[in-house]
Parts: sequence; structure tokens; C-alpha cells
Amino acid sequence: MAISPDVVLRESFGRREFLRRGAGALLLALGSVLPGCRAGEVRDEGGPFSDSERQILRAICNRLLPGGAGAPAAIELDVAGTIERLLRELGPHATSDFRSLLAVFEWSPLLFQAKPRRFTRLAPQDQDQVIRGWATSRIGFRRTGFVAIKRVAMSTYYAQEASWAAIGFPGPWLLS
Repeated sequence: MAISPDVVLRESFGRREFLRRGAGALLLALGSVLPGCRAGEVRDEGGPFSDSERQILRAICNRLLPGGAGAPAAIELDVAGTIERLLRELGPHATSDFRSLLAVFEWSPLLFQAKPRRFTRLAPQDQDQVIRGWATSRIGFRRTGFVAIKRVAMSTYYAQEASWAAIGFPGPWLLS
């Protein structure tokens, strides 16, 4: 006896879950065609990001890790550049969704807050408000996207020795 695809869909997840998953897929697809982050945009040195994508990632990292109180800023440690180098080693299959996420992040003030400006062109306090919006959003895609970017940025930042003194980390133990 064959099972109808409609029955499988209804049994797998409900309407809300379908809309949540569909919205995330739609936003990723939208991210691939938004201006400033197109697949055809020139990338230098074979890197996974175009100049505009690099600028978006740099702006997000700088707001998440501004430095202060003895801690270096993300820009001082080139966190965005390190992330790009790591993703380059993983290959294009690992970067396509991340690139789409950056595009949606760039246009999120217009998409989610009706502000007619890109993320990278906002004042720092407005950028912080956009980031908080991603972190606390009722839309699962936005929260998940925020967590992904934050985890990559934080792990890249704290993997660098220059960040250790500010948190009192003496460095890795050496076993003899």
C-alpha cells in the first residue's frame, strides 16, 4: 500500500513547523540573489567571500567583539579574515549557506525592521539593535543564523593567544 505524500507531510510536522522551515529556506534562497552578495561577484585570491560579504562579516564581528577592558577588538585580531581562511579550506560546499546568511543579515534592517538601509551602513548602535533582533527573534532561522555567526566569531576570537590575557586564561597545558 502506497502512502500519499500529503499524509507523510502532515505526519512529519505541523503547519507551524512547515512555515518555520519554509521561511528559513526562503530567506536563504533570497540571500543568494540580494544585491551586494551575488554569486557572480568577484572574489579575490580564491577566497570564499566577495568584498561586500567580507565587509558584512567584519561589521558583525566588530559589533560582537568590540574589545575594551584589556581585550583586543575583533578588528585587531582580524577575526573576519581568519574565519574566511578557515572556510576557504573547507571548500565551496561549506560556504554557500554562510554566504547566503551574510546577505540576509546585510538586508535584515529592511526585511525585518522596515529600515531602508543595509546593516553595514547603519550607525553602531543601530547595528547592535539589529543583532539583538536576530538573537531574540521569534523566527527560528534568525536565531539559528545569529548563533552560527556568533559561535564562529567567538571561537575564532578566543582561539587566538592575544585574547587570552583579558579572560585570565594562561594558555593550554603542556603535557610532558
